[in-house]
Amino acid sequence: MAGLVYLDPAHPAELQRSQRQSKGAKDLRDTIAHASLYLRLGTGVLMSRPDWLDRLPKAYRERVFAQYTDARLWKAGKREWEAVEKEFRAFDGRIDPIGAPGLIIAAQQTVDQDPEQLLLYNELAHAHQDQGEHGGPGEDGGLGGLGGIKVVEGSDHDSLLTNAPHAHRAADLIAEFLGGVRGAGVRQEEHVRQEQREGVER
Repeated sequence: MAGLVYLDPAHPAELQRSQRQSKGAKDLRDTIAHASLYLRLGTGVLMSRPDWLDRLPKAYRERVFAQYTDARLWKAGKREWEAVEKEFRAFDGRIDPIGAPGLIIAAQQTVDQDPEQLLLYNELAHAHQDQGEHGGPGEDGGLGGLGGIKVVEGSDHDSLLTNAPHAHRAADLIAEFLGGVRGAGVRQEEHVRQEQREGVER
């Protein structure tokens, strides 16, 4: 794995260390359970269009809304969220070192509304800082400042994908990071070849 990008990610300890996230998890569980039940009873036609839907490209809006009102989507979401929440509630350790550069793209609203979340992101970024001098991050998350944590100004969790300027900014950060990863990989290969040549000469 050459590198890893996180888009406003969850952290396995967030439900234990953040009261906001813990409460939000309960609210999400209730919302998914209720929606799944009501949709199975045939109430999909009564669902209102969420605001974020109109921020999607026009060609996809009706298709996405059809999925949004489909009980199968909510049933699958309920199953998946129950598994994630169970794992997060049971998390009792630290994140093991990750042997690749990492970039965390955070929504401004996420870190502004919950200071604990930024601390969790710092821990996640730190997990990527165990690599050597060649091809890995330094103390700032690495790759000459390309890795680590980048906050997209004015964004929230959804608008990183549904708001064009926010999505473009996130895409630019990813492209910049991947360019740095490729450059670091080339430098690492050159360093290895140089060491091999020096070993032969000796």
